[in-house]
Formats: sequence, structure tokens, C-alpha cells
Amino acid sequence: MRSTNPRSSADTVTTNDSTDLSRRAFVASGLTGALGSAAVASAPAASAQIPENAPRIVRVPAGRTFRATLDDGDSLSDLVIDVTALEASYFIRASGSDWEIRNLAIVGRHPRSDATAFAVEVPKPGNVGVIDNVWLGDGSRETVGIFVPPTHAGTLLIRRCHVANYPNNGIYASAPGNGPSKEVLGAGGRVRIDRSYAYNNAIAGFRIGTDGSWVRDSVIVQDRRTPASIGGDATRAVWIYYESALIENVDFRMADGTGIVAGSGSGEKSTTEVVLRDVHGEADDLVDGGADVRGTVKPNPEIRVPEGCPETPADVFASPVEPPGAVGSGQPEIEVPDDPAWHPALLGGVGEFATSAFGPVLGGLFVILALLSPGLAVLAVVLYVLYRRGEWEPSGWGGRDRL
Repeated sequence: MRSTNPRSSADTVTTNDSTDLSRRAFVASGLTGALGSAAVASAPAASAQIPENAPRIVRVPAGRTFRATLDDGDSLSDLVIDVTALEASYFIRASGSDWEIRNLAIVGRHPRSDATAFAVEVPKPGNVGVIDNVWLGDGSRETVGIFVPPTHAGTLLIRRCHVANYPNNGIYASAPGNGPSKEVLGAGGRVRIDRSYAYNNAIAGFRIGTDGSWVRDSVIVQDRRTPASIGGDATRAVWIYYESALIENVDFRMADGTGIVAGSGSGEKSTTEVVLRDVHGEADDLVDGGADVRGTVKPNPEIRVPEGCPETPADVFASPVEPPGAVGSGQPEIEVPDDPAWHPALLGGVGEFATSAFGPVLGGLFVILALLSPGLAVLAVVLYVLYRRGEWEPSGWGGRDRL
């Protein structure tokens, strides 16, 4: 069980409503002070450890979304995104060349069904994008950990990434291999996963599907059943969905799943060749699928978080990595919208009115509804007033005794 650390010596930002941080929006300096108090009335949705050694923290208020969009040469780095508040979420999109996401931890579960809450691609062949030293250990109710869309055409390196507890693949990177029957044809971009750790992700820990892609020096663990958000509970350590791949120096242990799966089983496009080198694992089925698999899975896997991969959010900042050459400037401008000056006062006034008019219990529920959806809160008040006046009764209720 993680315990929440509400304060740290790091710079802290509380975002308002939907914080949209587009290009050149987050790194380096300038995230000082706390903006507003929009999150004061909401309790965290789950306990999580906010690392004290983090250089910057963005605390996302209840019902709000952190948004970051990266383009050519952009960098999102040295940051904690705290989504532990009720229904707080994040949306990260990288699409361009020579961008980086580095030294990042997201603390708290993503609460919604947005399958592409963290989506990254390099749309031009010959260019690169890098994800390095990232912790995504709290997972989600329904989303993918990291999604690579079919339009990815370059090379994506995912290195030292801890991805856990996602019910729709940990790293879902097979779409660039999509065949002609799919709605969007795959652009064939390569995805290379290195020194990464996948824990209790449904469907697959790592899923790839293009020639030139590989998984190296990584570990996949499933120690319980992992039902998928789309139904079913079949889980694979590594799924080579299309084409060919190299799996090298990989260890896995699957309590209720399969080790290496080669092929989609759809018949739409085949997996041609999978090469296994120094792969150790434990599972009911070590290898499955109809592709040409060269090599074998050996026993006695070494189950541990790979060296350099963060085991906790604090590990991200205990050993931060430097930016790779020619990828991401690391010095973008900071764009953080201020909370409106009236927002804290309005929240206080709403809370005082609600508790005095409806009592502490109903008043508290009203404040939570107001944070999540003002329209829903208004509807609740209207229905409550009509109910008290005897002009509306919930469906299925009998009559009310009226004086």
C-alpha cells in the first residue's frame, strides 16, 4: 500500500480544468508555486507515493485532465504527474521527429476508457523518438499503457520503462504492422523495447508487429489473472502480432498466461519469423503460434526489475538519465495557465451553501458532483428540490405521505 506524501520540496503546480501543455511546454525551469486550490475538496482516488526527490510535480485536480502534446524536437522530462485525485486523468501525445519523453513518473490510476491516453509515434521514416526512464506503475481501469498508432513510420526506442496494471496491453505497438484489411494501414515503423519491465498487464506485456522491432534485456511478470478491459483474460508476455522480431535476453513468469506468442491468429497477415536468444521463462505454454520460431525458451528465469529501469517513482529521479544526442532540446518554454482568481472563492462558497442547505452528507456529494460536472450538479439540485416539494419521485418508488 502506498502512502500519499502531500508535500515535497519540489516545485509543484496544480492545474486547472483541462491543462493543455502543447509543444515546448514542460521541462527545465519555471514550474514554481502552487496555482490555485481546485483540488482541495477532493480526496485521492488511490494511495500513491509522490517522490520527494522529484524536481517538478503537477497535481491534477479532481475530474480534470493533464494534456501534453509533443512535436518535432520537443521534450517532456523531469516531471511527476499526480492523478490520484478523483477522476483526474492524463493525455500525452507525441507525434513528430526527434522528440523525447524522459525522467517521467505518472502516479495514480488513469480512470477513463480513453485507449490512447499515452500515444506516441514518429510519422517520418528515418527519424526517431525516445522514451527513457519512465514509471507507469499504477496502471488504469481501461486504457493502454503506451500505444503506438498505425501511422508510426520511423524508429521508436522505449528504454527503461516500468509499465504495470494496464488492462489493454502494457506497450501496444503492433498497429504499425496493420495489413490492408484494417481501417488504417500500418506505416511499418520499428519499435524497440530495451531494459523495460511489464507487470500484470492484460492481453500482452509487450506487443510488437513490424520488421526490425525487438525486445531486449527486459522482464515480464504476471502473478495473477489479468482480465482485459475488452473482455477475456488471455495474457501473453510478448506478442509478435505481425511480421518478424528479435526477442533477446528476456525473462518472463506467467501465472495464468502464455510466454511468447507469434502471430495474430486472424489470418489477415502472417508473422514470418521470430528469433529467441537467451530467453528464460515459466508458463503453461512457453511458445505459441504458427510462425517460424528459431530458438527455445529455457527454464529458470531471473525475475527482477532490469538494471536502470525504475522500480518506484522515486527511482526515476534517483538516477535520472541525460538527454540523448540530437533528440529533444530539454529546454522548452513553460506554458501553465493560471487558475482564475475567483475559482477558490467559488469553491468555498459552493461548499458552504451546499452543506448549510442540504446537510454535510448531501452537501459533500453536491460539491463532488460540482467538481466532476457542473451540469450534473445542477440537475441533482433541481431533482432534489422537486422531490422535497413532492413534484418528482424516483422511478419505482411508491407514494410519499404528504401532509
